[in-house]
Amino acid sequence: MSSTLVPVAAIVFFFWGIVALTRTVSEGRLRRKILETNPSPELVATMMRPPRQDPGLTASLKWGIVTTAVAAAIMTVGYFNIEESAFGFGVVLLGAGVGLLIYYAIAKRQYDRALENGYDNGIPLAQQQRVV
Repeated sequence: MSSTLVPVAAIVFFFWGIVALTRTVSEGRLRRKILETNPSPELVATMMRPPRQDPGLTASLKWGIVTTAVAAAIMTVGYFNIEESAFGFGVVLLGAGVGLLIYYAIAKRQYDRALENGYDNGIPLAQQQRVV
């Protein structure tokens, strides 16, 4: 069991590293381009201010919900013994879709609550979390 776990973990961490590096580079380029356009002082202040809500928490929430929904779908497919059919594959994709819809409902509620509390500054909340 552990002999197959090490290569799988290495592959996962390799691709995770590529995604993290790409995200860091693209966010740096985005900040540089925004600063080159002579933005307003309020936008610069917003970019330099840390976000109130940690984007890592929302990403963890999303992937936790999606992974749980996919796992439940895989267990359902295994229980009904439909692993090798197109219907079984569809059930797994349906589980991923349901997980994303559940996450959307939770994130939308948090976004609306943040707007009610005055966390807007003239810039959409999603942009504030990504720019900073």
